[in-house]
Amino acid sequence: MSLYEVAERACQLGAQKIVIIDRWQGGHGRIKLFRTDGEVMTKISPSIYIFGIMLQRELGATRRRTHSVFIDRADGGGQEIKALKESLSDFFCIPVLDPNDASVQYEATMRIFMHSSNRLMMSFYTVPDGIEIGPRIAISKVMEQP
Repeated sequence: MSLYEVAERACQLGAQKIVIIDRWQGGHGRIKLFRTDGEVMTKISPSIYIFGIMLQRELGATRRRTHSVFIDRADGGGQEIKALKESLSDFFCIPVLDPNDASVQYEATMRIFMHSSNRLMMSFYTVPDGIEIGPRIAISKVMEQP
């Protein structure tokens, strides 16, 4: 499906935001974010290049629907992580909160952190017990649009 066809379909569905996951050689490659206005798609920064993904079943997590999520504000990892959290928060309309201040209305948190393998990681955890439910996404680079 071309980008024009995606924009057209989004318009038919009344979607205002689109997430496209490019695949390279059968694997995941890049996450791109777009906003739509009619049939016009506008690319939103950043593009997230994926190194690897560990799915819920590979983590041994039981599959369950999560209806409320927040992004963990925990510091660490520097400006790149902070900018990524802010971008994802803005695009998906998800609050960035300190886990200790999060109310009981949230079922899960998205954590973005630097792994010991020196890779940027993004994963999801239950609240309040902190069990990883995934998916766990290893990020190779985050590219801001000029």
